[in-house]
Amino acid sequence: MFKENSQHIPVLFDEVMQLFAKRSPGIFLDCTFGGGGHSRGILQLNSQNVVIATDRDSTAVERSRYLSQEHELTKRLIVMESRFSELQDCMLKNFIQGPFNGILADLGVSTDQLRGDRGFSFHDNGPLDMRMTPSDSTISAYDIVNNSSVSNLYALLREGGVGKEARQITNAIMRCRPIQSTKELVDCVASVSVSSSSSDGKHPATVVFQALRIAVNNEFSEIDALLDLMPKIAAPGALAAIISFHSLEDARVAKRFRQWGQGDTTPANWRGMVKNRSRACLGILHTKNAIVPTQVEIKQNAASRSARMRVFEFSATN
Repeated sequence: MFKENSQHIPVLFDEVMQLFAKRSPGIFLDCTFGGGGHSRGILQLNSQNVVIATDRDSTAVERSRYLSQEHELTKRLIVMESRFSELQDCMLKNFIQGPFNGILADLGVSTDQLRGDRGFSFHDNGPLDMRMTPSDSTISAYDIVNNSSVSNLYALLREGGVGKEARQITNAIMRCRPIQSTKELVDCVASVSVSSSSSDGKHPATVVFQALRIAVNNEFSEIDALLDLMPKIAAPGALAAIISFHSLEDARVAKRFRQWGQGDTTPANWRGMVKNRSRACLGILHTKNAIVPTQVEIKQNAASRSARMRVFEFSATN
């Protein structure tokens, strides 16, 4: 086993392994290394599998260095620090070209991040940071909360999924500023929420923290960058799997996968294109309905309950 200090449990693990077993032996890209669980599983599927793994969180990449260097699995694993938008350049700098037989991305926040002191969780008091890449010089959640205009903050919350309470929460934040910590933000949000939890059992701060994290890390733009890149690095017949944890992510991924299957966004002269009706398409969407965790998995790992996986199969070369 790997020697690691990660507390993260990979979600939909069995489903991902069943999927990528169909393309083993092969070369796989794990775009979100995290605690290394999915990468380890892919390596264990076949003694000839190779995994190129990346993560924008430098702490996750550093954690990978604690893996036993003597273990056979690590000889077939390369871990690099990169966000989705920098992935192609990162591969070129490391002389990695692909193409890949399987591509995986888990868009969720890992348990390691939530239990850290970077402000991702509203359950623990900590700094208003929320940067996926701690070394980034970009703005933090503190900057957004304390320096945004009323209109920008409201728009950010709405775009991040906050519903009808967005206006009240925006006004409350403006009154509470300066807000120094996650606890102060939680108390501010709770002060204008109808109750301490919403009708679906979520704390009212859940979606507020989600919206801030999305904005701090430019998550939608990063997802789009990954989706733009996938057809360029996928081998003919490759399987792509993306796991999301809220409807905004899932809708973005599902829309692009559908477009690929219908030929709406096929890159010019893509090597694996086939004719679908009167248009060229990239392949087949296998998940009209997303794959979700079993009740057994949810019972064992409550963090998996919101997971949704979409799968796309790229066409083989004619």
